[in-house]
Amino acid sequence: MERFLDANIAQLQSDNIRDVVLAVETLFEHAHTSNHFSALRKDQFRVRGGIPLLCNLLKSTSWYVRIYSCSALGELAFGNEENALAIVETEGALENLVELLSTGHNRMKEDAALVLNNCAAFCEEVCPKIVSCEGLLQALKASMVSGPRRVRSVAVGAINCISRCEAARQSLVEGGFVDVLYELQEACDDANTMQNARAILAILNLVGSVDEGRLPEGSFDTILDCIVKMFKSSLEGRVWSGIHFAPYSILCPLRSLVNSKRAAGLLLDKGILKLLSEYLSTWQKDQSPYFHQDRSIVYALQAVMELSRNADSQGHVKESRIVLSLLTVCEQGRGEPERCKMEAEQAIENFRSFHLALWMSQHPRLGAVSNLSLLDDFLLGLISRLSFGV
Repeated sequence: MERFLDANIAQLQSDNIRDVVLAVETLFEHAHTSNHFSALRKDQFRVRGGIPLLCNLLKSTSWYVRIYSCSALGELAFGNEENALAIVETEGALENLVELLSTGHNRMKEDAALVLNNCAAFCEEVCPKIVSCEGLLQALKASMVSGPRRVRSVAVGAINCISRCEAARQSLVEGGFVDVLYELQEACDDANTMQNARAILAILNLVGSVDEGRLPEGSFDTILDCIVKMFKSSLEGRVWSGIHFAPYSILCPLRSLVNSKRAAGLLLDKGILKLLSEYLSTWQKDQSPYFHQDRSIVYALQAVMELSRNADSQGHVKESRIVLSLLTVCEQGRGEPERCKMEAEQAIENFRSFHLALWMSQHPRLGAVSNLSLLDDFLLGLISRLSFGV
């Protein structure tokens, strides 16, 4: 297979356009996620020096070479942090993408935006380089404002991915992207609800809150529905509408969204506490780097902490089994960051503080070792199990 791959990479340098197109198509098929050996092929292609050749083909005189090379780069970046970094660090690659976004055919603009989306989604390190490339943000903004629906949607997705990088946020804010993301909001329908939701997630990443008054009437509830479905999809590891949402991509803005009492109340009714409980109970440290597991669990606990202060959460505590999930975090048996234990304990304390029955029988007169105190401890455990499903 290595010899075959080397032959295809060499063919990328052919003077025959048809041979180049066939080579790019073959490499795309081997790198596509539907291929059982996709991850291996992507690494092999990078190690053998194929990425700079593909990046150089983005300025080919052949439309077919440009479009297929762009598609192949997007696929190579998907799920592969090292490939994403290699693409962005290739001299002239970002400038070539700016050219495609600015002057290319609509399909080419869509694929160019997808390359940026996948690079930013799977390698946060590239985001500062993306926003500092001359003309790139302007080209993305133009695609969002005047491009057809599919181009707009992918461009919004790219901005959403970039917005998760703290080092890149200021450039997006100063570039006027918050206003553009609001202006893109349309009355929700089957075709644009996903785009609206991703735009709201980006706004939350950039400024930490949403101005519901700037949204079309009635769309806020629909957008929250979509965000909950995105989170559920990420927990199940499913691809939804062609998009793979990692929990991190939802938890990062969710921690800000629940600061709004209205949004928190709606999200609680939509089952967000149960989904957060599921995430905390199934969290694993040793997943792919782009899942940002250490940061994700911290963000999840921040969201739970905010909800634990909300009296509306009480009707959802037992069904969600959130206290049991928080106790699992407190055990620190899965490599959780050290600060997680303290936050989980505080969230449990907050949830319990709403149940006066847990505390009304405790009194200093009883003494720590009295029979009444022992009875109190027994009743406390019983009430906890009944109240929280522990």
